[in-house]
Parts: sequence; structure tokens; C-alpha cells
Amino acid sequence: MEAAACQTQNSSRFGRSRRKAGLKFATIGTTLVCILVFLVEFQRERFGFSVGPWLPPSKVRPQLFNTLGVSALLAPDGSLWCWTGTNEVIRTGLIEDLTVAPQRIGSASDWQALAASYAHALAIKADGSLWGWGVLPSLEQHLSTPTRIGTDCDWAQVAVGVRHCLALKNDGSLWSWGRNDHGQVGNGTLLNQPAPVRIGPDNDWKTIACAHQNSFALKQDGTVFGWGYSPGQGSGDDLSPRAIDFGGKVLSISANDYLLLALRSDGTMWIYGANAASTAASYLNSFHGSARTGWRVGNDKDWGEVYAGTRFFFARKRDGSWWVCGECEGIPTNVDLPEFAWFNRPQLGSPKRFPLRFEAWAIAPGLGSALVLTKDGALWTFDIRPEVNRLASMEAKLKARLNRIVGALPGHAQPFNLKRFRINPHPHRLWQLPPSHGSQSEKPDNGVQPRA
Repeated sequence: MEAAACQTQNSSRFGRSRRKAGLKFATIGTTLVCILVFLVEFQRERFGFSVGPWLPPSKVRPQLFNTLGVSALLAPDGSLWCWTGTNEVIRTGLIEDLTVAPQRIGSASDWQALAASYAHALAIKADGSLWGWGVLPSLEQHLSTPTRIGTDCDWAQVAVGVRHCLALKNDGSLWSWGRNDHGQVGNGTLLNQPAPVRIGPDNDWKTIACAHQNSFALKQDGTVFGWGYSPGQGSGDDLSPRAIDFGGKVLSISANDYLLLALRSDGTMWIYGANAASTAASYLNSFHGSARTGWRVGNDKDWGEVYAGTRFFFARKRDGSWWVCGECEGIPTNVDLPEFAWFNRPQLGSPKRFPLRFEAWAIAPGLGSALVLTKDGALWTFDIRPEVNRLASMEAKLKARLNRIVGALPGHAQPFNLKRFRINPHPHRLWQLPPSHGSQSEKPDNGVQPRA
């Protein structure tokens, strides 16, 4: 009996040991599964977007601008925002402090249109009045807050270059002013124009766009005119609007840097400008250098949208797919590998399919960067952006201020080097619209998704 009792006790101990071992293995297995799930979600977040419920329809169409490290946003609620990063080299007249996250400009929420460069900006209010701030071409002084320009209340559209401005009125008339060293004002002279001046007698202008030192305008009949810095080798600047031959009716235009992109009514894409060869090298060789007439980009006839950046562009086809072309430093372009390969300044001579699908509320390619505002109110970026530790942002601001103070003293150099950048093309959620825009809609999440 003692032997049987001992055997029963040993069996009980063995059973408890097996249960403990099983529990331990189960715990380890559960932990490994959790780690695996975390890694999968991390990869999904790293290589894609996550989008929440869409916000309700906005009272204004959002607009994004992204130029030389300075960005501006007209938010869906009619408010204005601006941000710069922390690169001390990039000085802007739009905002006082260097900042990574958007900072609101003023308290008004009745803005209807915006145009911004790194130096100055124009905006139109709901009453049709025109406002500006930064280093305005029409003034010698720097305006830190939006200030009204003139007394007219019939402005409809605005566009800005580095130091010049374009505007359309409700009657379809075209106006321009600012620096005019290449004829970008379009009044037939090279004299700077301090105040808005009407360009020609026509009242059938539809859309305007500015490059750095060029101006472009699209008429209601689909013809495009350009003036300013010469896009052709050996040819002079255009001091007044000149028709650009795109071989057919143009529906939309987009300009940036020294570049113009146009979409025709037949769905074809065309390119024009001094940087055309570096942007679409497969269609213009080095002999051409630039395009003084429009050149067709590929043979496709299903283009629906196009957005010009600095020597590269984003375009969308009618099936919803996005494509990228040009010098795409900091932009994810490889679509062959599920994990993607992030190129360091690839030269895409022809449009290549972008590896992500998304519904953009607004999009703004820039210099080696792109900003996307998705319809849940999130602002995303993939780009070359300043090497910034978010926890050290106050330190960066302090160093920037000290650089300005010490650098202004005779014989003193700036003590801190803030010229540090990193290439980070992974989609990065930069900011979220404040909740004042309104409650979220019940529309399902079919916005930004990784492409299968």
C-alpha cells in the first residue's frame, strides 16, 4: 500500500509538472504571437498609411503648399497654418519661429484661397478681399501677420512665385505684380511692379499657376499662356503672355520650380519648362535641355490629376492609381518588392507607379518631399526632413534664436550647426487637424491603403 501511495504521489507531482510546463510553453507561445503581431503592425505602419473615419465635407477646399522646406495649409475649416522644420538655412517670412508642426496664422476662419512660397503668401477671404504676409513683393517691409492688400472685394484666385504674384478676379481678368527681372509680371517690361496691374484686356482666364520665375495662365477655351524666365536655350525671356502649344485643349495645369505640367482633354500629359529634361528624361534628352514647346509624357491617355514638385511630379490616373516621375529623392518609388526599396535620389525618366493608394484631400510635392492631407484630417509626409528629436524641439528653437542673435554681432559666426538632414521616405504622420473641424463621418475607411 505504501508503494501504491508513493506511486500515486509521484504521478500527481508529474501531472503538476506537466501542467506547469504546458502553461509556461503557452505563455511563451502567446508572447511570441503578440510580438509577431506587433512586428506585422509595425511593418504595416512603416510602409503604409492608417486612416480613420473621414471628416464631414468641408466648407472650403483644403490647399497645401510645400516650397524649399517651408509649408503652408488652408485647412478645411478655413484656418491658415504654416511650418518650416528646424533648418536654420531656410529663413521664411511666413512664420517667426522654426517649427516642425503646423502653427496657426491668426485666428480667422473665413479664408477661401491660399498661395504660398517660402518667402511670402497671399490669401483670399470669403468676402473676396485680398491679404498677404511675409516679405511681400509690393512692400519693402516684412509683415508677420496677414495684412489686407487694396480695397477690392472681387478676388477669386491667387498664385505666387519666389518674389511675384498672380491673381484672378471674379470677372475673369488677370492681374500681376512683384519682382520682374525676367518678365514674370507680364506687363511687357523688366521693371518691378509694386502693386497689382492688369495684364491685357481679356476676361476669359480660368486658372493661374506660378513657378519660381515664371507665370502661367489657362483660358476657358483650353489654351495656355506662359511668360517670364526663358525655358529655351539661347532664347530671351518672355515679357508678356505667349501661347504654349500643347497640341490640343488643356483642362488643368500645375507649376513648380521651372516647370509646367498640363493635362489635355484627351487624358494625355504634357510637360514644359527649363527643368523639363531633368523631370521627364525619357522624353527630352540632354540636347533639348528644356522644353520651349509642350512635350508629351508617354503614350497613356488616362491621366486625371497632376501635381508639380521640384524636378519631379505626382500624377493620378482615372483608375485611382498614383504615379511619380523625375528626381525623386526621399520619395518611395519601388513597387516590385512588398517591403519596398527606398531610393536615394533616383532618376525616374518616365512615370512609375507609386506603391501606395490613397484618397488625398490635398497633396503638395516639394523639394525631395511630399505632403498629403488625408480625409480623416491627418497630415502625412515622406521626404528629406530635418533631423529633429521631438523631445529636443525646444532646444532646437533656442539654438536657432541664439544663432540669429550671435550671428548678427560683428565678427561673430553662428555657434550652432543646424544643417542636419536625413532621408526618411517612410510615410510619417506629422499632424492631426484640431477637433474644431467637426465630428467624424461614418464613411468607411477606404482612404489611404497599401497597394496589394
